[in-house]
Amino acid sequence: MEPGPFRRVLAGVNGPRDVDRWLLERLGASERGRDVPYARLVTRLGSRPVAYGLTSVAALAVLRRGRGPLAALGPLAALGCADLGREVLCAVVRRERPDAARRLAACDGWSFPSRHATLAAFAPAVAADALFPAHRAATRNAAVVYALAVGVSRVRLRVHWPGDVAAGWVYGALGAAVARHHPFGGFRTGRSGLS
Repeated sequence: MEPGPFRRVLAGVNGPRDVDRWLLERLGASERGRDVPYARLVTRLGSRPVAYGLTSVAALAVLRRGRGPLAALGPLAALGCADLGREVLCAVVRRERPDAARRLAACDGWSFPSRHATLAAFAPAVAADALFPAHRAATRNAAVVYALAVGVSRVRLRVHWPGDVAAGWVYGALGAAVARHHPFGGFRTGRSGLS
């Protein structure tokens, strides 16, 4: 009896890096792929200017609801801490990116965790909670789709390993949770949304 595809993959796996290589080979775009221009466009949604812009809009929404300037700074402070923490983690782990000759987009720095995935998991979730508190379920679902699209684009463009993106999603989601519940109460929720 021939082993199934999952067992065949595991037979040649020596650890997480082999899984990352295997996934990248199957998910990464070829240079001729029709999706490459779209992936380049989507990947920009995880950039620092977009993330800090969305989070600034969230801070303004908190301020407008009368929570005060300290509460409004919470989302931006949480994003800054997550971004800085990610830089420190990159410097400690020092994971190389996929092969430079095969990358389909410009990138710099270390690979783990993905900055774009981190920021894409953080900023839309925080902005959605601040702007549409009465529609949390729908806006959080939209924020998840946003983060997934950015993360997949990073792998398709061969600038990150899939594990880097997964770690970025987790790190960004944790940062968003901190922003929602920071001590100054900017996103502290009651039963009717922002309290």
